[in-house]
Amino acid sequence: MLKTFQVLSRLLDYPSRDVLAALDDATRVVSEEGILTEKESSYLAQFLREVAQPYAEKDDLRSWQAQCSGLFDTSTHENLYLFDFVYGESRDRGQAMVDLKEAYTKTGLVLGNDELPDYLPVFLEFAALQPTVNDAYRLLAEVKPVLSVMEQKFQFRSHPYAPLISLIHSLSQRGATL
Repeated sequence: MLKTFQVLSRLLDYPSRDVLAALDDATRVVSEEGILTEKESSYLAQFLREVAQPYAEKDDLRSWQAQCSGLFDTSTHENLYLFDFVYGESRDRGQAMVDLKEAYTKTGLVLGNDELPDYLPVFLEFAALQPTVNDAYRLLAEVKPVLSVMEQKFQFRSHPYAPLISLIHSLSQRGATL
């Protein structure tokens, strides 16, 4: 399993007690795997310093969850659903969801009934299951245009999660050159 993609998935997902407890290990795990460039590592460090660590220092999971809900549950401009940026409310979105879910199933990634396959943290879990890092890069390259739009929107609004989106967009650019 590619741990960097798994760490990014967990940091983007709704905060949990496990994630809060493992924040100190996140940088070490990612560093040991050696996938991120210096610039990408700085994005991760920025997110951890500005968003995650203040909650960890206070052991304040509920406040982090409230912040996350406030940022993502009420916004129509920034969210973590890839197909929102491609299909919007189009009927084509349904078939794309089915196709993506089938791809997940082939690698052994089984979604819960309440999980949508285009949720970026789930997509990153899928990337983490790829046999090689280059395969994960190629997978991210498939959604590079979406990640580019997401990055622009998150940066425009100075969204606290913008550094993670920038990091993931940077990883997708590597896959475009393979």
